[in-house]
Amino acid sequence: MLFRSFAIIICVSAIVLLYVNLPKNEIKDNNINNNTNGSTDNNQTEEPVTVLTVIYGDEKINYTMDEIKAMISYTGEGAKINKKLTITGPYNYTGVKMSTFLSEFENLPSNYSINTTSSDGYSQHYTFEQIQGTVEKLNETRVSLGNVSLTMIIAYMEEGKEIIETEDGPLMIVFVDDYYTDSGLWAKILASIEIIEE
Repeated sequence: MLFRSFAIIICVSAIVLLYVNLPKNEIKDNNINNNTNGSTDNNQTEEPVTVLTVIYGDEKINYTMDEIKAMISYTGEGAKINKKLTITGPYNYTGVKMSTFLSEFENLPSNYSINTTSSDGYSQHYTFEQIQGTVEKLNETRVSLGNVSLTMIIAYMEEGKEIIETEDGPLMIVFVDDYYTDSGLWAKILASIEIIEE
């Protein structure tokens, strides 16, 4: 009886000893991998952030900032003046022509206008002529110098620097190639554009 008890104790001890000394499996987490820098990297892909939506009827195109920067860019100099005669600019602005965005729609009507909405809810209406760049030029005292032909762009850079989101960007509508224009034509923190058939 004593021998049997002793044998059981030896067997149990051997099993425990084997279990303790077995190689541990590495814990694998599908969400965390070590990269070459030794830091952890989350495999969950981040959803691209839409910075601009252009709408025509039932069609809607969303753009990320990377997609906008990959489009053909346009740089020009522009300045605006408000009713208090405060002048902003002239600065060099880089962005994409408004016509480039609108040409994405194959069935665009021959006559249209657009409504723009900023991220703060402010809306602005632009006529077909304004979209084509025909706007009033002003002098330093807001006296009209007649209509001129400018370029309407959606700018993402001012003087070679990205337009800061907390101020006027990341996107804003500007008129370039001459100055001064009414500040009311410029739209900051642009979020969406809706094309309206006339």
